[in-house]
Amino acid sequence: MRWHGWGVEGRAYPLRADARAALLATLGAAPRAPRPLPEPPALPGPVLLTPPAKASAEPPDRLTHSAGKSTPDLLRARMGRSLAAPDAVAWPASHDEVAGVLAWAEREGVAVVPFGGGSSVVGGVAPERGPHRACLSLDLTRLDALLELDDQAQLARLQCGILGPALEHALDHMDPAPGI
Repeated sequence: MRWHGWGVEGRAYPLRADARAALLATLGAAPRAPRPLPEPPALPGPVLLTPPAKASAEPPDRLTHSAGKSTPDLLRARMGRSLAAPDAVAWPASHDEVAGVLAWAEREGVAVVPFGGGSSVVGGVAPERGPHRACLSLDLTRLDALLELDDQAQLARLQCGILGPALEHALDHMDPAPGI
C-alpha cells in the first residue's frame, strides 16, 4: 500500500489521454506537470516488540499503518507532518494466530489496532497507545477468503481482511452452497 495515497506501491494507475483531457475539461482545470512525491515523514522510534506471529518494526511497514486514506490523513502525510506510528505490524493468517497475538498483547500491555483495508475514513487505524507501553497494528489482509455463499438467502461468510475487488472476484467464481 502507498503511504502517500491510494493504491499499491510500485503499481501505476495511468489515465488514458482522452479520459484525462475529459476530466480536466469537466473540472475546468489546466494540465500541469506531475508533482514529485514528498519524502516520507520521520517516525518516532519503535518500542521493541516480539509478537508471536509474522511481524515487522521496519519503517515502511510502520509508515503504511500509521494513518488511513481520509483527506486529513493524506494531507498530513503529503505535508510531511509527523505521524503517530505503531511500534510494529503483525500479519496473522488464521484465527489461531489472531488469538495468539491478542493473548500476547494482553500479557505484554500492548495496545492493538485492527487494520483491514486501510481506508480508515473515520480514523479507526490511528495507532494510539493510551495507557499501554506500545501499540501493534494488526493487519488483517491475510485473512481474505470468501468462506461460504448462500445464493438463495443472499448471505455470505467471509474473513475480515478481504478487499472489495477480491470479494467481487471471489463471488464471480464461487459456486453457491445450499445454506450457511
